[in-house]
Amino acid sequence: MEFKNEKINEAYEFALKAHKGQFRFGIKEPYINHLVATYNIVLENVPQCTTDVLIATLLHDSVEDTKVTLSDISGRFGEKVAEIVALLTKDFDKEQSDGQMKYFKNIALSSEASIIKLADRIHNISRPSTVKGKEWNERYIAESQTILDMMGWADGNLADILKIKIADYKEFIKNQNWESE
Repeated sequence: MEFKNEKINEAYEFALKAHKGQFRFGIKEPYINHLVATYNIVLENVPQCTTDVLIATLLHDSVEDTKVTLSDISGRFGEKVAEIVALLTKDFDKEQSDGQMKYFKNIALSSEASIIKLADRIHNISRPSTVKGKEWNERYIAESQTILDMMGWADGNLADILKIKIADYKEFIKNQNWESE
């Protein structure tokens, strides 16, 4: 894959190496495809976004899902990119309830991180899970609504797209023939 900007190319190669051998849950799709899809959502819908935001989009799961550190990102792509990625990195010790709400509130303080989180959720919600069951899907849609409510201010285009995806996902849940869980 080739991008028009040298730093974005470098970020793509960095993410490709970091996520080598990783696949998206439940499907045999290389994880890098999710990062590129999220990047494309930002690029196509947020024309005013900066190179730092585009780089952070490609790297947004690197610290959370690989051995990459924020220092690695800062040293290679700058402090601003590392700050955005840090906001998007979940603290798994505090993932439950109040910890997750704090995570969302921290992202919502940054327009850059909010844009990436909206695009990330748009891509993730585009393919509903039949593997994880009704309860998981209902929690996921509620979480998606929280993301929209807290971060939609950052970009109206992305907020509108996520709103449509949420409605589609709710319809999927309603029409799915769930087995007893």
